[in-house]
Amino acid sequence: MNIPVAIKKGQIHPSLNKNIFKGIKYQKNKELYHEIQETINSPKYLILYEMEKIKNELENFEQHCLLTQYLLMTCLTSSLK
Repeated sequence: MNIPVAIKKGQIHPSLNKNIFKGIKYQKNKELYHEIQETINSPKYLILYEMEKIKNELENFEQHCLLTQYLLMTCLTSSLK
């Protein structure tokens, strides 16, 4: 389900696009969006913390790969001399 959102000036996180969500027709979408936001921000699940942790682990892995590649290339080029 595609939920239209907008990021308001001065805010970081998106909120429901009120130009689209009008009337009873969109009440289920509004409820679903609210439930998703509550779940993501719930301290019970730590979703944002886990996402940040995964991001940091991937960044560290990338740095490790780059360093390994650099060391391998340095070792190979020095052995050719």
